[in-house]
Amino acid sequence: MSETSADDRGASNESRLSDTAKILVVQVQQLIRYGHGGLLVFGIVALYNPDFIKEIVTSLGGPLSMLMVLSIGAPIYVIHRYVIGEYCIYPLTNIIHIYVWDKISCKLRKIKEFETTSVTGMLEQQGIKVESYDWLFGYFLRRKVYSDWRQAYLPEKKKNLLNLFHAEVHILWISAVIVMGVILSSYMFSDVGDSIKGDLKYWCILFFVLVFSGLVGDIQLHSKQCRDLRSQEADLKKFLEEYGYLGKNTVEVNQPISQSNHENLVG
Repeated sequence: MSETSADDRGASNESRLSDTAKILVVQVQQLIRYGHGGLLVFGIVALYNPDFIKEIVTSLGGPLSMLMVLSIGAPIYVIHRYVIGEYCIYPLTNIIHIYVWDKISCKLRKIKEFETTSVTGMLEQQGIKVESYDWLFGYFLRRKVYSDWRQAYLPEKKKNLLNLFHAEVHILWISAVIVMGVILSSYMFSDVGDSIKGDLKYWCILFFVLVFSGLVGDIQLHSKQCRDLRSQEADLKKFLEEYGYLGKNTVEVNQPISQSNHENLVG
């Protein structure tokens, strides 16, 4: 009886430790996402107006100043994630992934039939399309399908790891957006514009480095996700059927995307 009780306590402790680890992982991800943008803004402001930042830290103190960093970084992340990223950065990155990265990759590997390494491109191959203006709206449907797939099928550990990888790429894009703001402010605000213009070429170089790194990181990450998805094609098709995503014009699972299909591919 005591042995059974000890085993139960041990299992309970392991469960609590597992739950604690999950919470810590989520908190680390949130700190990365919410803290980075605010900290970067504080650093840039301190670079050109150190007295202003010194006054804030002196007035609020260290702990409140860190909370202020998070309160600035959180809306920056949300705006980036759900507005700038969702409707600008991610669709453009996806187009570059398919029409530049994949095309060059196929030519270098001397593959006659076009083969996409984009997750949304693969989902179009599975027949995930909208009836009208698929070239415009299909991408967003396919993103939703993949998000649902991740939530429904990925193990919790892999899901958290994938979220952490995405957070790393978000850092690059958020940095690029903020640096773009610095570049634009040099023309929009005369009081700080002159001091920024003296460093403008460095900000421009940094912006292009961040954008290039974000593109490569984003494409590599989604290429890895696409390979994982291809290894689970049977489960994927079952999922698409169960969730009602497959219509009458379903493309066969193993059918490659032909050059003619590629010309209409945006996802």
